[in-house]
Amino acid sequence: MTNELIALNFKYADYCPELVFQAEIESIDNGQPATLLNTLVNPEMPVYDYYWFNQLLITDDDIQSAPTFIDLYDDIEHIISGKTIFYHMPCHILALKAMCDRYNRPFPKAEYVNTEKIVRRVWTEFSKSGYGLGNLRKELGIPSSYSSARATLELLRLASEKTALSTDELIEWSKREKPREHSGASLSKGTGNPYGPLYGETVVFTGILDRPRAELRDMVMKLGCNFADTLTREATILVVGTQNNPTVLTVGKSGKTLKAEKYNREGKADIQIMSGDDFFKMIELLK
Repeated sequence: MTNELIALNFKYADYCPELVFQAEIESIDNGQPATLLNTLVNPEMPVYDYYWFNQLLITDDDIQSAPTFIDLYDDIEHIISGKTIFYHMPCHILALKAMCDRYNRPFPKAEYVNTEKIVRRVWTEFSKSGYGLGNLRKELGIPSSYSSARATLELLRLASEKTALSTDELIEWSKREKPREHSGASLSKGTGNPYGPLYGETVVFTGILDRPRAELRDMVMKLGCNFADTLTREATILVVGTQNNPTVLTVGKSGKTLKAEKYNREGKADIQIMSGDDFFKMIELLK
C-alpha cells in the first residue's frame, strides 16, 4: 500500500442507488489532501423526493447541467482501479455497483474498505450506534467544511492517532471476526449473531416485502443485525417495502419512513433508508 489514501462518497435520491446525484473522491498523499473528483451527477431519471436537493440547495437546473455517470466513468475507473478505496457505510459501494450495472460498465476492481468497521472497533462508544458520518463529525470534531469523502479520510487519521496503528494495521483489525457483548437494548425483538458481518446494526422493516417478516427476522439475525418491530433512534437501517418506496409513488411514505427522516434531519439518529431490493443487494456484496 502506498502513502496515498483514497476515499469515495456517493449521494443518491429517492433511496435508489441508481439515482446518484453527487460523486466525491478525495485523497491524502503524504499528508497533503487533494480533490480527485467532486461533482454533481445527472441521474437521467426522474427524481420524486427532493429531500436531499432541498438540504443541499441543489436545483433541477444544477442537475440537468451536470455530467452523467457515463461521462464520469472513465475518470472514476482510472482513480479507483487497483487501489485501496475507503468508504463509510455500504450504501456508497452499493451506489457505485448499481450505476455500473445500469450503464453496463465493469465494477472497478479495488480493495474496498468500510471505515464504519474501523470506527466501531476503535471507539467502543460507537460500536452499536452513533457511527454514522454525521454524528461522528460532531463527536470527533471533524470540520463541517470537509466533504464526506475527506471526512472519511479524517476518520482514518484519528483512528490511527488514537490506536498508534498504521492504516494497514487498522484494515486488518477491522477484518477480524471478534464477538462483542450485546447491550440487550429493549427495542430489539431479536439479537443478532455476534459473528455476522452486520453485527451491531438494528434493522426495521416497513411496507410490503416479498418475504414473510419471520423469514426476514431470521435472515437479518444470522447476519448479525438486531431485529426491531418499531422504529426508534437506536435503529440504524430502515428497509422500505416496494409499496412504500417513494420512487413508485403508490401510497407515499410510511410513518416509519417519515419518522426516520425526521430523526436524521434533527441529528437524533443516522438511519440508512433503503428499498428491500437494495438491502438484499447489499447483503450479496458483503458475502
